[in-house]
Amino acid sequence: MPAFLFAGCSSRYYLWAIKGRVFKPDTQLYKPPLPNVWEDSSICFRGNSLSMCSAATISQVWDLFWKSPFNKDLSQGKSKTHPDNICNQLIKLHESKAKSYPSSDLVPVHSWKVTTPEDIINHLFS
Repeated sequence: MPAFLFAGCSSRYYLWAIKGRVFKPDTQLYKPPLPNVWEDSSICFRGNSLSMCSAATISQVWDLFWKSPFNKDLSQGKSKTHPDNICNQLIKLHESKAKSYPSSDLVPVHSWKVTTPEDIINHLFS
């Protein structure tokens, strides 16, 4: 998987992907190459009840996200090579025993407000 930015505000949680090994506040955000994440980068947790985001709870929600079963909901537009369903790309990478997610396959976020980590703070959480 690529590097992720995971953030919570109130009881909503968000996920973005980023390229590279060094974090930069002005780097381009990408859609996470996973299903179950809405177009605005908020995570769909289905029927799971979530606590209010805090330093004490965010790790538990991160674990819940990865332990919850994924399905094909919200799987479109997350891969350049498999635009109709990111699950097909994930299966292909698993079967080929890929060691990492190809950064060239990531789809940039084209939100009118949030396209960089700086924007997350300035527009989403202000």
